[in-house]
Amino acid sequence: MNDVETLPSLLRQARVAVANHAYKDAESLYAIILKNTEIKDHLDLHMRHAFCAEKLGKNELALKSYQAIVVFYHELGEVHQAELLEQRIAALYAEAEEEVISDLAQAQTETMFENGDVVSLDDETLVQELCAMGTKHSLMPHEILCEAGDIAEHLWFINHGIVDICEADMAEKHALEATTGSWVLLGELGLFTKQRRTATLVARTIVRYTAIKIEQINQRRQSDTVFDNAIERLLRERWVEPVLKQHVVFERINDVDRKHLAHSFERLSLKAGEVLIAEDERYRGAYLLQSGCLFFTYHETENEAASPTLVTGIHPGDLFHLRGLLRGFKHNYRIVAGTDVEVLYVSRENFETFSLRRPWLIQAMVRYSRRPAHLQVMHPYDDYLWQANRNIKLRRAT
Repeated sequence: MNDVETLPSLLRQARVAVANHAYKDAESLYAIILKNTEIKDHLDLHMRHAFCAEKLGKNELALKSYQAIVVFYHELGEVHQAELLEQRIAALYAEAEEEVISDLAQAQTETMFENGDVVSLDDETLVQELCAMGTKHSLMPHEILCEAGDIAEHLWFINHGIVDICEADMAEKHALEATTGSWVLLGELGLFTKQRRTATLVARTIVRYTAIKIEQINQRRQSDTVFDNAIERLLRERWVEPVLKQHVVFERINDVDRKHLAHSFERLSLKAGEVLIAEDERYRGAYLLQSGCLFFTYHETENEAASPTLVTGIHPGDLFHLRGLLRGFKHNYRIVAGTDVEVLYVSRENFETFSLRRPWLIQAMVRYSRRPAHLQVMHPYDDYLWQANRNIKLRRAT
């Protein structure tokens, strides 16, 4: 279209087509209109074009247009409008990918990572297996299950009663109640991260529960691959997903994709003193610390010779080295294991399946990676764990 004078006519035709629900004609008209260089950055017209594409089921075209508009909104400082549109994008992705991700999740829960012929335990069977390893107990009202600062020695399944979560710095108070047909899982932070207890748990009513020794669980994981796979799945669903949701860069990814991302992390183990990231090498990925402590060494300024070396700690739940997910970015810090650690790693290649469809995500990581080195270690909210769903249903799907 070379003649600008035809724009009013085309715009009228497109509006009429939308009013008549002739979305195929409208989509074609808006595609022609947007080829004009004088109008190609008109957000409203891009929205109308994407809307018509969505109505036609052209989700890939609609998502591409919506994502470009999100970038425009962020550049204009229209954060609220960007968030509203991102919710729409998330819904489209969830609809388009629900079946694919569902199949992936089923494969991951039913198949061993190493051996496709060995199936994993479903949630109900895993609970039964764990409870068979434990001992039954009960608490009277106001009795304490554990206190903040205690060494984590047990995993608990509550099958009756209400437990209050008492933590001085918690933004929101919580109580957990076992309902008919489900168990309430408690103490998994100690299993997954080996941290001391972060809250005091007090019985509000009579509470009946089963306690399983964490040491016994870890011993069985070494010899029972099916059991180990089920615990690993529990880790991804009950710890990795909630942690990712509480990190600012990933909180707006829809739940379906976040679940897929949680299962994309690979496990790394380091001994105390081993170097995870050196200053003179490039690492194509980002990391989530599961257990142990890492030392993050950096310089106060870019001039290393003139600035002192500073150290900060990285603790379980912290996400770091986001620069590794970006092309062309360098880092000026060093990360060393202060203790034996378990680290979860997502490669740039795996992550790009998410980021290439979300330009705003790349922009957010670029902004984050330009912060001072020590502020690039991302910490989750303190009370994220208690906001997570802790119920495990006992009814098997048929």
